[in-house]
Amino acid sequence: MLRALAFLGRHAGLVLAVGILVGILAPPLAAVAAPLLIPSIVLLLVVALVRLDGRQIAALVARPAAAASVVAWVLLATPVLMTGAVALLDPAPKLGTAMVLSAACPPIMSAIAFCFMVGLDAALATVVVFAAIFIVPLTLPPLALLLLGLSLDIDVLSFMARLAAITGGSLLAAIAIRAAVAREAIARRGELLDGIAVAGLLVFAVAVMDGVGQAALERPGYVAATLIAACAANAGMQVAGFVAFAWLARRQALAAALLSGNRNM
Repeated sequence: MLRALAFLGRHAGLVLAVGILVGILAPPLAAVAAPLLIPSIVLLLVVALVRLDGRQIAALVARPAAAASVVAWVLLATPVLMTGAVALLDPAPKLGTAMVLSAACPPIMSAIAFCFMVGLDAALATVVVFAAIFIVPLTLPPLALLLLGLSLDIDVLSFMARLAAITGGSLLAAIAIRAAVAREAIARRGELLDGIAVAGLLVFAVAVMDGVGQAALERPGYVAATLIAACAANAGMQVAGFVAFAWLARRQALAAALLSGNRNM
């Protein structure tokens, strides 16, 4: 079991690609995995939080300019930039709307785990992700109305309560694990923890593809166009994020790029 998890940790990219393909090509499996979507996110958060150095988080909070700048970038600047790109490229209306809304959403929670896997600044990613998911209910509705003329009816209190349950539960679990396991033991098990995170990402990748296979059969052209647009938007926002934060240390700039491109929608 431990060897299998270590193998997953060493081959994260391949495993995730397989998970996405399985989710598309095996719709029943994606449907079975769908209820595990939230638990897989919780697992990813717990693994990431267990590995975090609290001193790095404290340093970022004490000097918040970098983290605050990235939060403002992902929640405010990128949707404006994406609106300009959509106006220039003129995709299908619904696709353009989805691209702008995606750019206005917070970074995906699994970005923290990705930062650990590829050696980027996971502390910065954690602060940005946690801040963004609690701020976005206040920024997304006015931005959608301003940029798209779209009225979003979001129950802010209910939304934030669900987020608090996920993030708070993950944080408490991580604190309990860190209290029971020595820091040195956690540091020695980096590859194993990567494997656990990849297992969670594999479930996430399969679950999030629920319905995509059927949609691809019914509307192959639309799904292909959406896939191309999503990949292009992800890559473009990552490049823009890296350029915007080139003034930070390289690991932080690359983390900002990763957060810029990978969103919760």
